[in-house]
Amino acid sequence: MKKSSIKIKFILGFLVIFFTSNMALNLYIRKSIEENRKISIRDEKNSLFKSSREFIRNTLEGDMGEISEETLKKSAYGLVVKLSVLNKSYVSIRDSHGDLIEEINTDIPIEAINENSDVKEAIKNNAYYVLDNYGGRAILRFSYPLYLNNKFLGVVCFREDYSNVNSRDMGLINDITIIQVITLIIAIIFSAVLINRLMKPLKTLTKKIEDMRNGIYDGEIRVKSKDEIGILANTFNIMKNEISQYILSLEVEQAKVMKLEKTRQEFFNNITHELKTPLTGISSYAQILEEGVDDEEFSKRAATRIKQESDRLHGLVLDLIEVSKGNTEIEEEEALIDISKLIEKVSNDLYKKAEGYGARIVLELEKIELVGREKKLQQLFINVIDNAIKYSVPNKEIRIETFRYNGFINIEIENHSEKEYMENTEQLFLPFMKGDSREKGSRGLGLNISRKIVETHKGTIEIKWQNYKVQTLIKFSDVNILATS
Repeated sequence: MKKSSIKIKFILGFLVIFFTSNMALNLYIRKSIEENRKISIRDEKNSLFKSSREFIRNTLEGDMGEISEETLKKSAYGLVVKLSVLNKSYVSIRDSHGDLIEEINTDIPIEAINENSDVKEAIKNNAYYVLDNYGGRAILRFSYPLYLNNKFLGVVCFREDYSNVNSRDMGLINDITIIQVITLIIAIIFSAVLINRLMKPLKTLTKKIEDMRNGIYDGEIRVKSKDEIGILANTFNIMKNEISQYILSLEVEQAKVMKLEKTRQEFFNNITHELKTPLTGISSYAQILEEGVDDEEFSKRAATRIKQESDRLHGLVLDLIEVSKGNTEIEEEEALIDISKLIEKVSNDLYKKAEGYGARIVLELEKIELVGREKKLQQLFINVIDNAIKYSVPNKEIRIETFRYNGFINIEIENHSEKEYMENTEQLFLPFMKGDSREKGSRGLGLNISRKIVETHKGTIEIKWQNYKVQTLIKFSDVNILATS
């Protein structure tokens, strides 16, 4: 890779853009001048047509009193002389067949005079003009049919030298081209100087990056300017320091990775055990029933046991699917959900279970509506309320409250624990992490799944544990609320 490749690319790109734009501008100016010249010639010829025809009419009416082709022939010489003097151009008058009657030449090339395409057009009743080049001179040929008193009397022809006009226009175009070339040269010089100033700190930056690749992190780039290059240098210095700090923290991160590997191993050990236990029970009872049992009561008990273990296995598999897919698949459409009603419904469903544990659910709900997926949110509330029931001590209330505060929807579940304090409550959200629950069938997946559901709804969930009280706090942003009452 060439060190000056950026500089070369920038200059070449600039030259291409500037040259192309200047060429386009030059062509546009040329075209505009040409169009303006055509418009000017057209207007001049319209004026010449009107003025010369009126001049001929007035002359014929004054001299002869009667206007006809014969009177035109008699007055033709005087007419061409006066028209030539007035317009400083070649003038000829021809009859209705195009034959020459009289002409006055004013140093017009004979080739332009003998070219009769404009005369032929005039005989066809068309006023016609064309600008052609003859021996390096621009000659305008103009002819029109002469009608007076609705009579076609002949053709009036003009030949004018437009070389000065062409020279003036070309001079203007050449001046513009010279200015564009000078501007291009100045722009190239300015760009080269500017690029050299920009490339100097970039080269320093490149060297520092090479040092970093070789493990050298000392020294900083010092740029006094406060433009984008200065910002880049300061940002690089910050990044270099952050990378240095990151490298120093690699040992800590490595320890975390080792701990994660240990957790993963425990995960597979637990899942093996969790799957094996219900399958063993199902297999044993199924084998006994297959061999045939005369005891009807045992058969019913075995069927009940198989059903219970199947439900347990089914629930475990569903929980594992949720954990393994990270709860990223969205199968349910979002809708406006009354959170308070949903919590009330789940609490009613779990009321009997709470009674069985000697607990009582107390609701303090403010009506709040939230955009979300109802089934997922229902699963969330089942998990956290069921968790509060399982880990609560007997004869204590489980308080559930919803309220708005500081731009957030707050859902707070409070229960009492036999433990006074737990320092690291974050570990409770890890898969298969179980506390001292009175429910032996707990798999330790509820809070892990709950966190994934909350995060899917752009919220947060945490557990605070102190003075024998456990608070599960769930927050959703107020932005998620479509309507409240």
